[in-house]
Amino acid sequence: PAPTPAPTPAPTPAPVPTTQPPPELPSMSSFLREMGAEGQPCDSSFNRIDGNGDGISHVTEFAVVISKEEETNDMFDFLDRNKDGRIERMEFVSACEQAQATQHEKISNGAIPLSVYRERLGREPEYRKVGAGLCRTADEAWPQSKLHSDAHTKEDCKSLCEASTTCGAYAFGAAGICRLYSNDKEYIDTTAQPDVECFSKESSAQAQFDLATVSLEFFGIDMKGLTQEQHVNIAEALARTIAPKANLNANAITDKSGTPSRCTLMPGAASGRSHSQATCLLNSNVGDRIEELQQQYGEGSATRTDVASAVSDVLGGMPIAATSIGVRVHGSTPKFRAADVSGDGLVDHSEFLTAAASWPVPLLQETAEFAFQGLDWTKDGALNPDEFEANGMTQWMQGPMAG
Repeated sequence: PAPTPAPTPAPTPAPVPTTQPPPELPSMSSFLREMGAEGQPCDSSFNRIDGNGDGISHVTEFAVVISKEEETNDMFDFLDRNKDGRIERMEFVSACEQAQATQHEKISNGAIPLSVYRERLGREPEYRKVGAGLCRTADEAWPQSKLHSDAHTKEDCKSLCEASTTCGAYAFGAAGICRLYSNDKEYIDTTAQPDVECFSKESSAQAQFDLATVSLEFFGIDMKGLTQEQHVNIAEALARTIAPKANLNANAITDKSGTPSRCTLMPGAASGRSHSQATCLLNSNVGDRIEELQQQYGEGSATRTDVASAVSDVLGGMPIAATSIGVRVHGSTPKFRAADVSGDGLVDHSEFLTAAASWPVPLLQETAEFAFQGLDWTKDGALNPDEFEANGMTQWMQGPMAG
């Protein structure tokens, strides 16, 4: 018999090419923040790790922006896609853009709805009638709900929703049906059900400012060597200068601690910035006059000239140009003032995370991270009062005038 031929070996399958997954959001986000490049264009951000400007980042250049050696090695290896021991501009830009796209998608979807964030701020909820029938979302005709047979009236059902920190809508029917729906979804329509109505629990998009704040910035004016007497005299002179423009007495102006007839003055390094700043609280019922006050204190007013003159007088006539003074007016709420530990009129990333964790119903850190990124529509790494309060916003990552 003819010999049995040896079996032909099966061909070795070609290796499946591997692709680097997009950067994990927390690590890449933290890295960009440590670089001072969060929210900045990816191409220009690369320049921060390209010390000699040759379009390539070596590990020695890269290590300058990260304080821990272990984190440096991990992130460098991650960004070095072709594993040639260096990071080329396109490798960095590709990873950065993927991280930003992932972040935008997650924040746009919302770790929590804006209405829930506003509720955590203490904003009074409002109820909007969605329509006749059981509540539904854009994707679910029958979203999960909890039946409360003990609520026999519409007001009872509404009260249960008001008392719950997780209720986002309720449905009530004449037959005694009371269903509560969770606040992690948006209820925009109804599923037909006889004699039942759906109500969505929402918070007003408009901030409820109780105070106004005038923030002053002093550029090119050295206040680091002030004596205690000069410091107090300038703080009081600023209050006397600011008050008349709002038709207030000087004692209606307070510093951040509540001391009347005085603004909070933060010279140079004490403000955490390269220039000196001052914050004056208009401790009167002017929270509904923000736009009017912005005009009174704005670029076209004499505020900068008057402030320059007041500070010059305290400093013995030292020449101070009005153009070296910056003035801005914004509303203020108790929660914002509590979060603004530095008193500079802004809530930075660290201040926001600390504040959000201390609220009566706190935000988890991951949720607070998403909220901060979604609120910072100016992308300057800090929240002004309008951003902090989500004032006029209709969705995460968009200012009130967007879209």
